[in-house]
Amino acid sequence: MQPSLSLAAGIVAVLALAPTVRWFGLRFQRLVYVVTQSQDAALYVYHFVLLPGTLLHELSHWLAAKIMGVRTGRLMLMPVRKGNVARFGSVQIGSSDPLRESLIGAAPLAMGVLLSLVIARWRFGWQAAVPASWAAALDLWRTLRAAPDAFLWLYLLLSITNAMLPSESDRRSWRWVGAALLVALLALQFLGLLGSLVIPVMPWLARTANAIGFAALLAVTCDLLVGVFLMLVELGIGFVFGRWVDVA
Repeated sequence: MQPSLSLAAGIVAVLALAPTVRWFGLRFQRLVYVVTQSQDAALYVYHFVLLPGTLLHELSHWLAAKIMGVRTGRLMLMPVRKGNVARFGSVQIGSSDPLRESLIGAAPLAMGVLLSLVIARWRFGWQAAVPASWAAALDLWRTLRAAPDAFLWLYLLLSITNAMLPSESDRRSWRWVGAALLVALLALQFLGLLGSLVIPVMPWLARTANAIGFAALLAVTCDLLVGVFLMLVELGIGFVFGRWVDVA
């Protein structure tokens, strides 16, 4: 895997993260439903599995709001279903300006990526970078197999990465901040100042992008591997016991 392919893998992983998380959640809940024949059981079991990640998600909102001086209220960690959408937790956050709302909304994603990288480095000895070769990818697998309590830490990674994505309400102010940032960048480019400001931080931006790509690749890989296993178990139950789910 050449560096260009490593970059491409990171970009693909970032783009695939949200649909893969949704697919994994569907696969997990389908299996629980096949076993229990209960939609509520499927929701509550999945909520229990993601509880560490959900707790981190909501505490990240709360901590970011506290740091930025925004009022906070009750924290709830019970699943609530509205139609086909389920919310596994929430924390009451007071009104503020779009910039602070955007940062508070992005806090779970930033914290999830950071904690995933800490676990990958601390427990598995992995560098926070997308593998640049197939040999490097195989080295990751070898260190994973040799790590103590590997399944426990992989479970935590799975829980964190599947609960770290911002919800629709978390993203509601992003378009305004994004538009303001775009205008600022265009203004700096027009004034001829953009290059002098961006070049000094390019190494940091490259390392950050590589770390985010690695975290996304880690999340997507875990979800796909576990999700395929769950799908095979679901198919096995269907063939043996004749229990099938009539939705995709």
